[in-house]
Amino acid sequence: TTTTTTSTGASAAPSSKPAVKTNSTGDDYYAGSMETGSTHTFVMMSERAKLTPNARRLVICTVGLPGRGKSFLSRKLSRFLNWKNMRTKVFNVGQYRREIAGQGGSSFFDPANAEARELRQKAAEQALDAALQWLDSDDAHQIAIFDATNSQASRRRFIFNKCKAFSDTIGVLFVESLCQDQAVLEENLQNKVKNSPDFKGMDQEAALDDLRRRIALYEQVYETIDEEKEADYSFIKLYNLSSKVFANKVYGTASKTTLPYLMSIHIGTRPIVLVRVGASDDGELCDTEDPASVPKDAPLNDEGRQFARALGDYMRRLVGVKHRASVVRYADGRPNTNALCKIVTSTLPRARETARETRMGYFEQSCNFNPLDKGVHAGLSRKEVARVDPVFMAQWQANPFTTRFPGGESFSDLVSRLEPSLIDIEQQTAPVFIISHVSVLQALYSYFAGSRITHCYDVPIPLHEVIELTPVLGGSWRERRVRLLPK
Repeated sequence: TTTTTTSTGASAAPSSKPAVKTNSTGDDYYAGSMETGSTHTFVMMSERAKLTPNARRLVICTVGLPGRGKSFLSRKLSRFLNWKNMRTKVFNVGQYRREIAGQGGSSFFDPANAEARELRQKAAEQALDAALQWLDSDDAHQIAIFDATNSQASRRRFIFNKCKAFSDTIGVLFVESLCQDQAVLEENLQNKVKNSPDFKGMDQEAALDDLRRRIALYEQVYETIDEEKEADYSFIKLYNLSSKVFANKVYGTASKTTLPYLMSIHIGTRPIVLVRVGASDDGELCDTEDPASVPKDAPLNDEGRQFARALGDYMRRLVGVKHRASVVRYADGRPNTNALCKIVTSTLPRARETARETRMGYFEQSCNFNPLDKGVHAGLSRKEVARVDPVFMAQWQANPFTTRFPGGESFSDLVSRLEPSLIDIEQQTAPVFIISHVSVLQALYSYFAGSRITHCYDVPIPLHEVIELTPVLGGSWRERRVRLLPK
């Protein structure tokens, strides 16, 4: 008996039902079946195929009660996505609401207050209109973050429908922040009353009372994203700022990038220290050194070895006093209770040599932290490249971020290479020391400083000076530079 396949891919009915044979030994069960998928599998994959293509533009909508870290997540996401050169802007509905109605106490959020409800809806519509207009105003604008409570299913349906009506090329991703951990929640509330314009000029205890009344009013009507009724949405649920994560229909580059990043961030305080490798006898020693001009096997000179000893002393002071209770994590998230900090370096010998006096941490080498690969021009400074290949150098100078060295990388490639390492750095709860090279540190510094990644190649990274970065509750980083050797 034979079957034929129609042009639609469905099988025509056979003339008689063939006998079904089984493998009596069951060997294929353990080795993996060689059969193709069923019709049902094809239908499921068709649904996935609709979601997989990258939306040209994306609206990320936060969901959650007040004090659940939605604005913190919005600011962190914006910083990360802009670092990936995906132009992103946050549209905070609270800002629009204050422009329309002023500060407003907790009674303004009473669901029974019809006048206030209309004003809140008006603010949400203005913010969403502004977000969509911003996305449409420039092809470079890719992601708008709609930062609001969006606490009811009807509001989320309104957002989804409005975005799709504006353009079917716009994707929508909901990110819900849920918090049951009282310690995390209390810290969020304290941070909100200290910094939100809604509580400006208020006594802190009075502000906390007003905020708690506001939350109680929201709780009367709050509807978490329903995993069945709202299953047609792409959404991510974060519990206690990523201690547990649930994702639904998260496909496409931007959404897939968002998920692991959201799983890594937290509100813990620990320094991230950027360290340029010590001095070598080879290569230029200017602040914005062209890293490929130093041979890969170049060792440290006497001054570089002196810096390595000073770095070890600095690390013992920083980690031994301030962060002894911190927890180091391996790349897979498991805790390493035997280390006080994490030290990551490139695979180049001089990076490992710079770290030789740092004996109190978990040490890891990764080629992700190797300097920008200049391909056929490896070992040449930019001046030398301009002399031997002026056509290429003219192209590079016209667009330094995306122009790829022949047979090598662009700075854009370098950022892509660093992305998983940055996520690993963000998830750490103990101090992290990154001992690397100018191009790598330029790219990483642009993330922590929130500066334009497309201009990272201009960031000065001085020799024998460390850049100590400490997170603040608003989602940014405070910078402190420490000179370990005199100039």
